[in-house]
Amino acid sequence: MGGSPYIDPQMIPLLAAMKERMASHSAMMDISPEEMRERVTVDFAIWNEGAPALARIEDFDIPGPFGLTKVRLYDSVSGGHNLRPVLVYFHGGGWVIGDLDTEDRSLRQLAMASDCAILSVDYTLAPEHKFPDPVTDCCPAVRWVVQNG
Repeated sequence: MGGSPYIDPQMIPLLAAMKERMASHSAMMDISPEEMRERVTVDFAIWNEGAPALARIEDFDIPGPFGLTKVRLYDSVSGGHNLRPVLVYFHGGGWVIGDLDTEDRSLRQLAMASDCAILSVDYTLAPEHKFPDPVTDCCPAVRWVVQNG
């Protein structure tokens, strides 16, 4: 995991932790979704350390098809009531892992670099919610931005 010119130096500790954790299992199929989620939480905590401050980071709920859906708004502009672009963000994880905290640092950096507000969505996860439930859970976030943008 050292000196490859293709790996960002900031990613090396995260990738090393993930590799170490995976060494104890022969395949991802050997672990439960709950254990995968716990591992991702631990692994990404390293990456999220030292995240930059933003003018506004706000967690709130919006109505969704399965109850309330948690979302997080990232805004690098103070008093962000001016009309500007909003990126609705659905974290990675194959619809099984990830949450609002998984990619927190990346979204803070993206908000600063893009001058967009970002709405991150904590959609329902499989296998508790079968496809297309997680996708269906994401749609109200886009509608919310259109109505409240």
